[in-house]
Amino acid sequence: MHSFSFKIYHDDTDFSGVMYHANYLKYFERARSDMLHQKGISHHTLKDELDALFLVRRLEIDYLKPSFLEDVLTVQTKVESQNKLMLILEQTMLKGDMPICKAKVSLVCVNQKGILKQIPALSL
Repeated sequence: MHSFSFKIYHDDTDFSGVMYHANYLKYFERARSDMLHQKGISHHTLKDELDALFLVRRLEIDYLKPSFLEDVLTVQTKVESQNKLMLILEQTMLKGDMPICKAKVSLVCVNQKGILKQIPALSL
């Protein structure tokens, strides 16, 4: 399991001070990128050496509780399953120990021309 923490700033919120719903996706994405980085996997290496890019194919998201300006949140990411063509991740956003948002993300791998390809052997 990988953890990524962050603080909510003013530009993350809507007019009422609640984090705007689309910004949850931004932080889930950052957590996924940070997970790769922590495992020693560079986006540049994926793209330039392995001709591999990950694209979101499907995303399921459940908003459980709101988050607010200056909240400190943590995204936990774990690999649910993986096969040759698809990687499925479970991501949970927490405020302390309380889940506030959950996502299930299906990723596919394509080359730089956008053609589906096998996921490179990665240690996730």
